Amino acid sequence: MPVARCVTLGYFCMQLQAMSENPDKAIGSHEAELTDIRPFRQGNPFSLPDDTNGLPTWENLLLDLRELMGKVRPEIIVLPHPDFDPQPDHIAASAAVRESLQGMDWRPQTLLTGRRWPRYGDNEYFRKAVRRHELFWVEHL
Repeated sequence: MPVARCVTLGYFCMQLQAMSENPDKAIGSHEAELTDIRPFRQGNPFSLPDDTNGLPTWENLLLDLRELMGKVRPEIIVLPHPDFDPQPDHIAASAAVRESLQGMDWRPQTLLTGRRWPRYGDNEYFRKAVRRHELFWVEHL
């Protein structure tokens, strides 16, 4: 993908769940002690709503996602499924995309969530184990 089509939102790692639980509260970085996401957006090809105040809030994330999807209008949105990828930020990001789509006039043609539910049940090992249709590379050491 060309750099001109890449956009950085800049919200902080492992903070999306806390943001979703406190939608109007700015939740800063654990590591960098920052509460402003604007430094990470300097290379974006266009501005987003949260560029005005740079506050990492859930409400601002939803505004940014609505603006971004309205401009880009992707045909397909790929999201991690919480049963296969239980990482809290991935779950919250998927929820943010779904929530931001509510009330929009435009919708993607397809909303993919990844693999279908496995026939192996709830066993964690079998849900994430190698399947015959997956590709892997071998590196000789």
